[in-house]
Amino acid sequence: MSYLMLTPLNAPDVGVDNADKIVHAACYGYLFVSGYAVFRRAFPLWIFLLGHGAFVELIQGYIPFRSASAGDLAADGAGLLLGYIMIRLFAFFRRTT
Repeated sequence: MSYLMLTPLNAPDVGVDNADKIVHAACYGYLFVSGYAVFRRAFPLWIFLLGHGAFVELIQGYIPFRSASAGDLAADGAGLLLGYIMIRLFAFFRRTT
């Protein structure tokens, strides 16, 4: 995923406003759920992945064909939050059944 975030963007226009933000949120939500399945520690994983998102945005600011965006970092954080909520909901419903 880091490779894709640092290479030239050749994505087609899908006709959805802020589609890149949706992709950021979905990717980071997936990374959080996958990482939690392995490490079972939410807070350190959240810090690591948000740091990864910030680092990638920082690097993108220095790449000519990419640009840094606070909105992308916010979408990363939103995806992490959604991933955490999914884990908590799964745990809740698992206990109640």
